[in-house]
Amino acid sequence: MIDGELAVWRDFGAALATLEADIGDTNRAEGYRHLGMLLESALRWHLSANDPLRPRLCQINDTPEIADNLFAAVSGDGRYRLRGSIGTLTDLNISIHEGWNFQGKPKVWGDIGRDELTVAPDGSFELILSAEPVPGNWLALPPEAAFIQIREYFYDLDRDRPGTFEIERLDVAITPEPRPTPPEIAAALKAAVDWVRDYTAFHKMVFERRHQIASNSVTAPARQPAGNRHIWYGFGKFSLGRGKALILEFEAPVARMWSVQWLTSPWYESAGLADRLTGLFGSDAVIDSDGKVRIIFSGEDPGVPNWLDTSGYGEGIFVTRWLWCDDGPVPTTKVVPIADLDACLPPDTVRMTGVERRQQIARRRAHFARRRR
Repeated sequence: MIDGELAVWRDFGAALATLEADIGDTNRAEGYRHLGMLLESALRWHLSANDPLRPRLCQINDTPEIADNLFAAVSGDGRYRLRGSIGTLTDLNISIHEGWNFQGKPKVWGDIGRDELTVAPDGSFELILSAEPVPGNWLALPPEAAFIQIREYFYDLDRDRPGTFEIERLDVAITPEPRPTPPEIAAALKAAVDWVRDYTAFHKMVFERRHQIASNSVTAPARQPAGNRHIWYGFGKFSLGRGKALILEFEAPVARMWSVQWLTSPWYESAGLADRLTGLFGSDAVIDSDGKVRIIFSGEDPGVPNWLDTSGYGEGIFVTRWLWCDDGPVPTTKVVPIADLDACLPPDTVRMTGVERRQQIARRRAHFARRRR
């Protein structure tokens, strides 16, 4: 049996080696990190969380700075209770999925947010997920259900903390989890590698399709089939030489929340989430006296609050998100020399000192530390 158990690990190592082809020739160090982070999520899910009989919440984050994501496996023939506390979260959304969209199962079978939940004054709630309706908070569980997703939305960097959630299955007696067998572990490891491979292939396709736009431009906001139905997404691209800045300008969105975030190309990752200003929450944005928001992308600090630090990257991609809105403003872009930036901004543009900038980054770092990111 020892030889067979060793073969499981050797086969896993051989499968991992095949993933290197997904990196390509662009910045291999970032590519290796990207695959490593994906593999961490895939292993956590397939080795410890993908059990609808003994569901447990697993944090798997993708790119949004404004949200964290929790997942738990469920079965369409089961009955589950999700309970906990929303706490100080600005909002949340709980949705039921038939599987991972990058593995050909994009269907979302229903969702519920804070507006639809009955929540106690202390933020606590209880939600039943089942095929048959029940009084109170209930979400229909279809036969195709594979997992639930909880999106935790953060908007106040000082106030908002992660919620507390727990899920349990109610319709069967739960016995202790049996010891795994080599074939079971082999299957889980293979599923994890397939998960990473399918993720990279799918997101490469999505990236190429979404970002076939001119450099230093942005698309009009629109809802996305696999995204939260409450969100309008816009996609942009910047390409800036030394001494250049991109001004992203739009009317302040009439939305519960909004954000702008830039990501590395093509990995779709944050270049220093906590230590650099790679995203801006609408709650922290300074709106100019004419009602417009102007965000400056540049590698040099322009001395204004609405700065996104391109962190030495000459190019990247960015996403605008307008959340819980009926429509969203269409941004415009303009590239200017940093030396001429002041002449392109309103005279009453708010200025920021070096001390204030360090305080801004320290506040951001503390926020993401509380979110374990």
